[in-house]
Amino acid sequence: MSAANEAPPRRGFAERVADAAGMLVFLFYFLTGQVLVRVLFRVRVEGRCRLRRDEPAIVVANHASYLDPLFLQIVVPRRILFLMTDVFYRIPWARWFFRLVGALPVAELGRSGNVATIRESARLLALGRTLGIFPEGGLSPDGALQRGRSGVARLMLQTGVRVLPVGIVGSFEAMSRPRPRLRLFRPVTIRVGEPIAPPARGKSGEGNRADAAALTDEIMASIARLTGFERPAPIAASRA
Repeated sequence: MSAANEAPPRRGFAERVADAAGMLVFLFYFLTGQVLVRVLFRVRVEGRCRLRRDEPAIVVANHASYLDPLFLQIVVPRRILFLMTDVFYRIPWARWFFRLVGALPVAELGRSGNVATIRESARLLALGRTLGIFPEGGLSPDGALQRGRSGVARLMLQTGVRVLPVGIVGSFEAMSRPRPRLRLFRPVTIRVGEPIAPPARGKSGEGNRADAAALTDEIMASIARLTGFERPAPIAASRA
């Protein structure tokens, strides 16, 4: 059964309290904070979120700036729980905030330890939540679109949820890893694409890896079309 059809797991009291606090942060940003972000960065939105009401989903986008989560939340009128690198998640003075907004830590590329995060992601999708994942696996060093990783596709195949692709243009110029200084009033365009549905789940093994590779390429091709950036080279099924 997919995450959309399974009975949602029960949540404990502590989780419900933390979730309520995180929802207050989201409402404050969505109702007031995003207005400031739109003005400071001359944000233009093209397209709209076409997810069904209460539909669990994964929102994906290119990742060139620390500001990208703020821009993504503008175009999705629901709380997004973002996956983020554990390097930033472990920062002592900021960890409380990341926990408050429901961020999930992900080990950097080349390191193990993401099994628990994948399991928690699937659980949250079964609860009807919306996850935000940057399939490139980290910030682009030059603003160009990087090759996608197969984690999003594997999660889609496991849970049966759809992905909403988004292209963000201009965020690299506003603030990036090579140039971490904030540059206000730089134009940022956010383009929302059509949701992508996973294929019927195949068998485990080579077939599943091939499905994940093909789905990853489809996701990255959609982001490339939305941004106008060059499409990264397709991944090989053997490396998915």
